[in-house]
Amino acid sequence: MRKLISDTARWGELTVGPRIIDRTVQKQMKSALQKIRSGQFAREFIREMKPPRTRYAQLLPGRRKASNRKGGRAIARNDGLARENVNLRPCCALAARLLPAKSSEFWL
Repeated sequence: MRKLISDTARWGELTVGPRIIDRTVQKQMKSALQKIRSGQFAREFIREMKPPRTRYAQLLPGRRKASNRKGGRAIARNDGLARENVNLRPCCALAARLLPAKSSEFWL
């Protein structure tokens, strides 16, 4: 895998990565992988997708209000990408550079 990434990404993996992905995170990731491999995750998902989706509904509103959209708009403003009256999402940064200012109806 390391052969496929840039030197910058590799440097970050070697110097910053160990501070972010510590033993606790590794244990949690292994636990999640075991749930996926055993089929437990799929069974929980299938069960939850049947109405009334109580737990899913409880978790979803918190995710919609997550700060990543605010962060994306702040990044866009700092990069000079934000347009007036447009709800810019992080995934649209390239489109913001390519589309004219009046094309807000095309924004995702």
